[in-house]
Amino acid sequence: ILWSQFQEDEFRERNRSFSRKRFEHYKNENHLSSKYYASKWAIYYLETLSEFEEVQTFCKGNLEYLEVREYYIDRLIVNKEFQEAILELEELKKAEKNFKSEYREKLMDLYWETKNKSAFLEELSYLVVHAGKNRMDLYERYKAQFDDEEWLAIRGPFIAEISIWSGQDIFLLQEKMYEELLKVAVKTKGLLVIRRY
Repeated sequence: ILWSQFQEDEFRERNRSFSRKRFEHYKNENHLSSKYYASKWAIYYLETLSEFEEVQTFCKGNLEYLEVREYYIDRLIVNKEFQEAILELEELKKAEKNFKSEYREKLMDLYWETKNKSAFLEELSYLVVHAGKNRMDLYERYKAQFDDEEWLAIRGPFIAEISIWSGQDIFLLQEKMYEELLKVAVKTKGLLVIRRY
């Protein structure tokens, strides 16, 4: 908080120099918290840079720090460098075992912006299947991508991919697929689904 109060040129230059030195210090340290502190100082340093080229150069050299990669992706999006942002998110997807849903949403939106409908639908369907009842907005958005006839043909297999714990029964009820809902209720262990309906 204190850091952000000093925005005049002379303070900005001092902050830039100081944060860069702290980043380099922690980057070259070899103890448990080094990476954490290096990431934090990298972000402080990036916030002192005004030219996108400087940000790009620094970030590309330090993508091993997740916070730096996230910052870089956000700056690429702000600068409308959508293809580069997609590449960075795809690289992050390969590197991270648990690719966060917020990254998937960014990727999905970028595919929408770049009119890559098949990739957009792939990310959106993944989010619906895994977020389930917690994100009905995504379900409605997915459904809106198809005309009525197409949706009737794919909705059954699509909803079957959603687990009962993610709210498969809620989707079946919403689609008025009562026969399938009954099968799910009978197949589910316990009485939770049967009591619900």
